[in-house]
Amino acid sequence: MDLQLQVLEERRFLTRDVPSHWGDSEAAKALGLETYLSVPVYRNEGGGSLARFVARAFSRLMMSVDSGHELAGECLC
Repeated sequence: MDLQLQVLEERRFLTRDVPSHWGDSEAAKALGLETYLSVPVYRNEGGGSLARFVARAFSRLMMSVDSGHELAGECLC
């Protein structure tokens, strides 16, 4: 399965142990990934600023990286 699809399905947007979570991913193996950080961007039907949403989501991810917290299943809204 595609690594990005696995990330979305599991809602695991940050991990420091890629081999443990996605050891079956050919992409992860080929790239030698050990840490993975992703920000899913969903279409905003409410007319809000996508750039503001992405900046806020990335900021939350960086704060969680600093704290050592794994964002599994959390909304970054």
